[in-house]
Amino acid sequence: MLGTLYINQANQFAFLGRSKDSEVANLHALEVGRSGGLARLEATALNNLGDGYLRAHNFIKADEVARQALDKYRELGDRGGAAASQCNIGFSLMGQGRVAQGEGQVRDALQQMRESGARSDEEDVLGELGRMYEHLGLFREAVATIREQQTLSSQLFRADREKAVAALQEQFDAVQRQKQIELLARSIA
Repeated sequence: MLGTLYINQANQFAFLGRSKDSEVANLHALEVGRSGGLARLEATALNNLGDGYLRAHNFIKADEVARQALDKYRELGDRGGAAASQCNIGFSLMGQGRVAQGEGQVRDALQQMRESGARSDEEDVLGELGRMYEHLGLFREAVATIREQQTLSSQLFRADREKAVAALQEQFDAVQRQKQIELLARSIA
């Protein structure tokens, strides 16, 4: 529970823009995870640290902890976590000027997300990739990636809307069936 508290605290600090406090909370969570043999907590803390280092443009440190997180997620058999860590590795490589190598890592992770059906995660990563291209001055790639993200976002919106309409139709049909049952019951009585 203490580790989860630290993770939640770190997330709130990150949301508030208090990066140093977020780092400290994630380091506490990492310590709890390591000392308690809690591999998932350890992996999450490492991944969160990597995210923070990326935001701070500390690409070397981000690469280091993202690789540790990737190892932990693979140890756990967590493909989603592994893909997220692989993205962080890719972004850290891109930030270090190894753009092609980093882009390959990110695109490979995106493919894994696509295959596993993690489409909203894929959309988030495309947005991050677009921002990374922009940060690197690769504006043509940034625009193409943001267009890719917008297409996926539109598809996700349509799918969500279709699910909502289907749920409403099911609810309407259930009400209609109930009314028919009540009418039949009255006519029999």
